[in-house]
Amino acid sequence: MFTVQYNGIAVKIEVDIPISEESVDEGARERLRRDAREAAILRLFDERRISSAEAAHDLGLTRIQFMELARKRDIPQYDYTADDLAEDVSDLVAAPCRH
Repeated sequence: MFTVQYNGIAVKIEVDIPISEESVDEGARERLRRDAREAAILRLFDERRISSAEAAHDLGLTRIQFMELARKRDIPQYDYTADDLAEDVSDLVAAPCRH
């Protein structure tokens, strides 16, 4: 069980994993808990449900450390789509030329 912030509200997440008690010691249990928490926070960020600042805070990382973690997990920092590019190009073409 772990808690993450979502829209400023603490959300408790509990996960049951069917593993025998003999299979994991306390260290392994803590690593699994930490990995599950990280995965949940990264998913929330990837779905843009929380900001990178919130995700970094929840993971106890700096913004730079979080950006590096997201990059390693192939999670884009920005949602700049082809439509965004087309709109920007259109705006540039329509803008008056200033010299």
